[in-house]
Amino acid sequence: MKSIDWCLFTLVTQEHKIVIAEKLSERQSIFSEIALFITLPALITIIIFFIIVWFALGSELRPLQLLKKAIIDRSPDGLQPIQLDHKLIELTPLIHSQNTLFKTLEYVIESEKSFTDNAAYELIRPLKASLASFKLLILPT
Repeated sequence: MKSIDWCLFTLVTQEHKIVIAEKLSERQSIFSEIALFITLPALITIIIFFIIVWFALGSELRPLQLLKKAIIDRSPDGLQPIQLDHKLIELTPLIHSQNTLFKTLEYVIESEKSFTDNAAYELIRPLKASLASFKLLILPT
């Protein structure tokens, strides 16, 4: 024969003594139902909340992903400004500073090319003159 555990509750008043007995197995099943009834909606709400946050953050951070892709995909000599349609106000100063940097680099590279061209021209004139005088020394006419 299987033994059944009971839980007894007793209330004693001046006139009466009331005793209530409850099976422990029923008590545990009621506790399980209450726990499931309380935690299941909270668990479903938390899961839905995380899904909503995941998609909201994904859509809000999309401009950052586009900016990252635009910077990674540019060629090493590509100095054209970044053109990016976005809604994030915080992103505008970053894009502006990047475009300013690209303009500065373009100016520096053009200045370097101009300096190199001028230096080459200034160096070639004396060399040509030296070469011409050398030819006169070697080949008397």
